[in-house]
Amino acid sequence: MEKLARITEDGREQSLRAHLRAVADRASRNVPSQYQALAHCAGALHDAGKYPQAWQQDLRASRRGRTHALQGAVWVMKNQKVKRKLVPTMAYAIAAHHGELQTVDYYRDTGFEQRAENWEQAIALLQQDAPRLLPDELPADIPRDAVYDREMAVRFLLAAVVDGDRLDARAFDQAARPPKLERSANSSQSPCFNPRPCPEWLQALRERFCQYATDAATERRGIYRLTGPTGVGKTIASLRFACDHDRHHQGRGILYVGPLKSIIEQTASVYREALAPAIVLEHHSGYEPAASEYTDWQHATERWDRYAIVTTGVQFYETLFSNRASKLRKLVGVWGRTIVIDEAQTIPPSLVRPILSVLETLVHAWGCTIVLMSATQPAFHQLGFLEDAIDIVPPDVSYQLTQQLSRVTYRVDLEPQSQAKLAQTVASYERALLVVNTTANARDLFRLVQAEGAIARHYSARMCPAHRQQVLHKVRQRANGEPCILVSTQAIEAGVDVDFPVGFRAIGPLDAIVQTAGRVNREGKGDRADSILHVVNFEGRCDPPNDYRAAVMWTLRYLSRHPEALDPEQIDETIALYYREWMYRQAIDGGNRIQRLRQNYDYPAVAREFAIIDSDWQQSVLVNWGEGAERLASLREKAHLTAGDWRSLQPYTVGIPRNLQTVEELPNGMCIWLGDYDEDCGIVGMQP
Repeated sequence: MEKLARITEDGREQSLRAHLRAVADRASRNVPSQYQALAHCAGALHDAGKYPQAWQQDLRASRRGRTHALQGAVWVMKNQKVKRKLVPTMAYAIAAHHGELQTVDYYRDTGFEQRAENWEQAIALLQQDAPRLLPDELPADIPRDAVYDREMAVRFLLAAVVDGDRLDARAFDQAARPPKLERSANSSQSPCFNPRPCPEWLQALRERFCQYATDAATERRGIYRLTGPTGVGKTIASLRFACDHDRHHQGRGILYVGPLKSIIEQTASVYREALAPAIVLEHHSGYEPAASEYTDWQHATERWDRYAIVTTGVQFYETLFSNRASKLRKLVGVWGRTIVIDEAQTIPPSLVRPILSVLETLVHAWGCTIVLMSATQPAFHQLGFLEDAIDIVPPDVSYQLTQQLSRVTYRVDLEPQSQAKLAQTVASYERALLVVNTTANARDLFRLVQAEGAIARHYSARMCPAHRQQVLHKVRQRANGEPCILVSTQAIEAGVDVDFPVGFRAIGPLDAIVQTAGRVNREGKGDRADSILHVVNFEGRCDPPNDYRAAVMWTLRYLSRHPEALDPEQIDETIALYYREWMYRQAIDGGNRIQRLRQNYDYPAVAREFAIIDSDWQQSVLVNWGEGAERLASLREKAHLTAGDWRSLQPYTVGIPRNLQTVEELPNGMCIWLGDYDEDCGIVGMQP
């Protein structure tokens, strides 16, 4: 009797031999050439545990639960030559394809082999059933000395096997061919831009900046820096470089990584307009596809198979360091791409070493190009990483552009003043931006500015995404000189497209101050002398803890001694000093512990330690605002929420601490905010 891999609900039977061949072939196409032999063998062995009669009887009796993923892994561990105490990379990929990567001790424990029941029989039956599927000798494993490359290769091999397995199963269940990756078919796409109106002199500078990106696109694969002042057109220039570079190297598409949803939404809109909506995949928690597109969108997000991917840093980095098979599957859509990392200075200092280490591995082992984009480039080379990075725009040209595009004059006055006085000063302007460090300060100052009779708006993370988007829309509607004061937290800083003639920034990290300046005279319509960013201090100022607070204190001390340090002629040197003296030297581990865990192949601990958003203390709650009330009413009594349901709720959720009592958790998993939600400030009545 033929051995089966599955039986569909309508009674169709897929042979195990056909499934293993299909997965082996698909897995080998899911990795670069140097890893194809390993991926093919892992795919061929991944379901070897289905061969014994006991598993076949369970399948025909519709019983589930018997282990079938460990048998092939045990055989590899017995037969592949590796250094003592190592686990073969193939064994990881085979054993974890339905679960999670584990520690070395887990695979070396005697219980691991005991759980792989009948493994010798399983391999013998496989070799008898498909005699040419496995090579006579297993391919050489990845060398032990390249520990970080090897640790990362395990994840990519697992992704290749998981993707091949899921695609073949889905295709057989639906009696259809496995889908082809769309990105390769669209790699010849050229972006087409419709530039926004701006002064001729500014357009000329943007075109010059973009030309450097176009000229550099035919250079080798590697790590690049794209440095330029706010407003010079980095988004368009980076897209031009990425498309041309990908086409020149016959790559597998482009991947944009942004720090905030608001920036990602803006960028996705630019990409869809410049390329074509069908080949752009927007993937973040705030994106809600149309109902008719949801199934295709969901499948695409599982494996990142569009030409252009637009996603968050959280999604990208946590995928790279995950140990879960389902999450790692997206890696089949990472290798071979040109990856644009926007606002590179927002890479978390506490995780910078493992992130930079993996970026280097993506370049030299997985055929990627990395573009680090920022107006304030971090000094990563001081940590011993990215030392051969290439500047797309020469540093002297970038400096010249910074001078030419210096649209803001900084005024530093760090004498503490009352909040009331600060609010009165801000309210004396018809249009102004005030940025502070915490939601508590933002809320208090917003109320004080309102009390002065000003037309004011509030913007912070205590508002749900849909509410924040509404605020930005109203602010932009008033961009033609109509009165508007925006009081915000630092959420407004990185790449959010707003433009004010004057700004006020509470003393904060130096790079944050420079980012706020990018929201003042952004389009260059005003005179630099009249476009002021006031750096201020005030009584009752709050600073977020840990790294942020330490950065604030460094900046406060330095600007108190050198208030002229933000002048155009000195600002580049000041930023370099900031990174050199504080961010990458003082009191920051930078993720060394994670690097040590990676050296020991402790995948579960790496995944736990690598958390950009600490879910242990934060929870996401649904708020009663806008359409959120209707969606809550329609889903409240539903026993189980689908992925589509959860996505429809995302625009109306806010992250808050877990220790608050004003939250109701429903049996279906929804958490509802029971406290006050202010029409201006979002969630109120809680500690910041």
